[in-house]
Amino acid sequence: MTEDILEMEIKETPCLVRVDTYHKQPAFGGSSFNCPSADDYYGYEEIEYTVLNEHGEEFPWLEQKMTAKDDEYVLDQISYFYNERFAE
Repeated sequence: MTEDILEMEIKETPCLVRVDTYHKQPAFGGSSFNCPSADDYYGYEEIEYTVLNEHGEEFPWLEQKMTAKDDEYVLDQISYFYNERFAE
């Protein structure tokens, strides 16, 4: 569990996003014939988050109004945050 909180704007509403879980599986470095699955071969991220209001309380109204595009935006922002944070 990470508990990182990012400031964002969703549906033109300022809010916070709490990252509940984040896992990045890097791409497999060997032959595709030896890899357990296609997901492992290419790598993937698992991200769970909660939308909060500006006071840090859960914001279900905004979370329910989110579209797939909004969700993709939030996931991209979280991914960018962790990639920058743990960049080598």
